[in-house]
Amino acid sequence: MQLNKGNGGQQTIGRAAGSESCRAAVGTSRLQSFKFLGSYKTATGDCTKDIKIRAALARQKATELINIWKDRNINTVLKVRVMKQMVWAVFLYGEEG
Repeated sequence: MQLNKGNGGQQTIGRAAGSESCRAAVGTSRLQSFKFLGSYKTATGDCTKDIKIRAALARQKATELINIWKDRNINTVLKVRVMKQMVWAVFLYGEEG
């Protein structure tokens, strides 16, 4: 996969270092990872960084809602619905619910 770098150069990900296309392009550099549409892509296809980031964002969202979790006037069923909409959406999709 090739990405436009900006100043006329290209960045390549997922190609062998000695391939002809890498040698032919002027100003190329090999990417190890990049962010694309909200998720991190790596040359090896590893997704652990993306999972760790999403888990941290979901944990942060859950701590922001601490007042809801501690409130005894809110029904448990409603708390579960809030958890699914606000926290699980962040973990699964990387976006706010």
